[in-house]
Amino acid sequence: MSKNTVITKSWLLLLKIPLILVGISSIAALPSLVFTEMEGFPVEFGLFPAAYFKSIFQIVCQIISPFDLTFMSRGGEMSLFPFILEAYIYSISILFCAFSLALMAAFCCSILYIVSPSPMRKIFRGILMFFESIPDVILILALQYGVISIFKETGYKMLQIYGLEDKVYLFPILCLSVVPAAMMIRSLINILEEEHEKLYVEFAKAKGISSFQILIKHVLRNVVLAMHQHMSAIYWFMLSSLVVVEFLFQMEGITRFIYAYKEQTVIAIGILLILIPFGFIMWLSKTCYSLFIRGSSYE
Repeated sequence: MSKNTVITKSWLLLLKIPLILVGISSIAALPSLVFTEMEGFPVEFGLFPAAYFKSIFQIVCQIISPFDLTFMSRGGEMSLFPFILEAYIYSISILFCAFSLALMAAFCCSILYIVSPSPMRKIFRGILMFFESIPDVILILALQYGVISIFKETGYKMLQIYGLEDKVYLFPILCLSVVPAAMMIRSLINILEEEHEKLYVEFAKAKGISSFQILIKHVLRNVVLAMHQHMSAIYWFMLSSLVVVEFLFQMEGITRFIYAYKEQTVIAIGILLILIPFGFIMWLSKTCYSLFIRGSSYE
């Protein structure tokens, strides 16, 4: 990578940071555009662009010095940091574990699908379609009902399903990973089938290379690039599901924290914290593709 390229990318990054802050602040300040508030309660409905831009400016100024931020809790004023970090780390650990589980399951199931005979592929696609069509809420409620029913009938507590006292991990991770795993598997299967129709696969077969070697050594290289293009959509889908999971499992996570403390600055900080792992995932995906697949810089 040339020196000019590094400098250009550095300037682009410096330009993106203030734009991201303004964008996040504009989302958090949206109530000020249509409501005027008094002591935290809306008192008038209308259109107030001056108050909106003023709120954006105030939020940006507050985000710049986040460790000085406070919020109202139980009638008293508390420091936002490090109070919010416990809820944030809890949610992100659930999100990353579910994402990793879904990704590993997707690659394993896709490879099994490709090496399976045609009758098994039809059954596999039917099962995949079933899981992909189940709404998150139905899946979570079904699992909760199953565990509670077993406990009532046998007295055996399989797993903790509510985070009222201790933090619950396993059930939220499973519920959060099922539908994204089905989405990834479907995408991977379509990509793998398209790759197997290309000429380089036919050429490798003609040379006597086994189907499994072709899959591992050649096809998966192109699959990694295609999956990188789906990462952002899958991440945002999982993030929207996280809101439902935290509510139904009574988890004290970042989305419930934002909902409980609806101050504009808290919302802005929460959105910013949620964007950090997304940026990390995209950077990691690009870096891995560059280092291990192509051996050169990602373009």
